[in-house]
Amino acid sequence: MTLNADGTRTLVWNVGDTPAESGDREIVFTARPTLLAPAGTTYPSQVSVNYKNAGGACVFAPVTATATTTVTAVPPTRDPLSKGFWKNHAGQWTAEVLARVQATDQRYDSDRSGALNTAEVTTAFRGDNAPKSVLTEHLLGTYFNLATRRVNADTTISSSPGTVRAAVLYAQVTTDLPVDSGTAERYSRSIRLLDDINANRIEVY
Repeated sequence: MTLNADGTRTLVWNVGDTPAESGDREIVFTARPTLLAPAGTTYPSQVSVNYKNAGGACVFAPVTATATTTVTAVPPTRDPLSKGFWKNHAGQWTAEVLARVQATDQRYDSDRSGALNTAEVTTAFRGDNAPKSVLTEHLLGTYFNLATRRVNADTTISSSPGTVRAAVLYAQVTTDLPVDSGTAERYSRSIRLLDDINANRIEVY
């Protein structure tokens, strides 16, 4: 998989040889959108299949197709859980939930394997009391609440910036900043926002 400069991704499969007169074949893949995609977000897809005969003498024109997928929202259960809960309940870290988190934010995938695993989550939840560590733990807790449909990206919150999605994006940018006198208040605000979201204190339904 290649992340392109325009933000799109290119996936390439080499399916190898197929027997002569093998009939129709299918390549099926499932893509998970980011948990921060609001309802109604559309994702266009383009596919191109290149092929040639066994000897390589005949190269045929590629077969192409396009499709568009629209994100639909599942109503949230409205019962988010604290980052402390998620930290201490590894049994809730199912493969599907981890895949949803990974599709949203790859910062916790420390070995860059493309798949988030329980060891990496355990490490992420073992941070110190430094602002950056505390914020990344709260951010991970928010992802778990999003991944388990306890809140949605477009869930309204009573504090600025107005939605869970906006608060998470604000926190993501914050974690990329150094911790110093100029960013200390921003870190504190991001931590308070996510803590309030995970404690269900500022959601507006």
